[in-house]
Amino acid sequence: DTETLECSACFETKQRIEVQPTALTVNCTHPSTLCLECVAVFVNTQIRDVAVDQPRCPECQEPLGYTEIQKYADKDLFSRYHRRTIDTLISKIDNFVWCPLGCGTGQVHYPGVNQPLVYCPKDQRHFCLRHGVAWHQDYECEEYDLFLADP
Repeated sequence: DTETLECSACFETKQRIEVQPTALTVNCTHPSTLCLECVAVFVNTQIRDVAVDQPRCPECQEPLGYTEIQKYADKDLFSRYHRRTIDTLISKIDNFVWCPLGCGTGQVHYPGVNQPLVYCPKDQRHFCLRHGVAWHQDYECEEYDLFLADP
């Protein structure tokens, strides 16, 4: 089969095998007019742009599913997308807090800011949930506020 098509993004003439064979997502209602290379570039560009939470079909703006993103994204960029997706979901858990000490972990702290002393098992240190710093050992939060206002 030597059928050729023109990619609507790069305008190159491609063999049918080089063109996305079906709609990009299950929700797209149009045939794809993009070559596989342009689809991959588009998906990778959207993942690289951290302002984009959910890559979308360039033709109709339907959100791409997880498997479509995995299919077209570079391995490293997909890992970044996967991590960002997990972090976003975890952050939505009630009373979940990230450690501000730089270890990249977090935990559910049920008392919330009413009891701001939190222990990070990875850092093996305490931090202040209210101020987002290592625990201010000699100060209660209100005293630490005064210290910050007039060091």
